[in-house]
Formats: sequence, structure tokens, C-alpha cells
Amino acid sequence: MFTLLTGIISLLSVVHAWEPDYILRVSEETIYTDCSPRNSVVVNGMFPLRAWLTVGTSPGPLLRFTEGEHYWVRVYNDLPHENTTIHWHGFTQFLSPFSDGTPQVSGWPIPPGHFYDYEFQLQMGHYGTYW
Repeated sequence: MFTLLTGIISLLSVVHAWEPDYILRVSEETIYTDCSPRNSVVVNGMFPLRAWLTVGTSPGPLLRFTEGEHYWVRVYNDLPHENTTIHWHGFTQFLSPFSDGTPQVSGWPIPPGHFYDYEFQLQMGHYGTYW
């Protein structure tokens, strides 16, 4: 019994380790700019501490990365009728060109109701703020 319990606890710790660093959900919302409503694509973020943003943001939420580290970002397409993708402006993708996010150039767009896992390692010396 003790061995079974130890095995289950070990399995749960491994399963917990296989979670994305960030989860983004792309959807549509009415946003107000200059006191005028307009339909827009927004990104709701889920941070590593599992705290949900309450309102979608456009552009997307702030993501913090450290150079030299490996990251996994899962992007869900919650748009009802449109493909989507996330392009990582400024990140060099020498080691992971499939995660560049340029649709039909380095990969396929994410169809409605599906997700894509972007995985990349930020190269040393490529620090800064990317927009």
C-alpha cells in the first residue's frame, strides 16, 4: 500500500511539472477606445501563479522571460470563426523556427477551438523589451 501511495504522489508531481509557463486565450470582446465601443481580438492571460486576468487585454498581457531559459506558452484560439497565431516580435528563433508564429511561413495558424504549444529558448544576449 505504501509503495502504491508513493508511486501516485510521484506521478502527480511529474504531471504538475508538465504545465505551460503561460496560457493565453485569444477571443473577441467589445472594447472601448476613446469612449467608443468596437469589436476587437483580445488576449486573456494565465500567469504561472495561476491568477486569471479578469479582463482581456489588447495587446496581450505582459509576459516576462529570462534569457537563456526554455519556455512553453500554450495559446488557445477561442475565436468562433477565425484562425489565429501569436508572432513573437524580436525573439530570435534560430533553435525553434516552428514557434515564430508567422502563419503559413513557419507554421500553420491555430484553427478555432484548438490550441498550439509554442516552445522556445531565449538566446543569451537578446534581452530587452519586445512589443
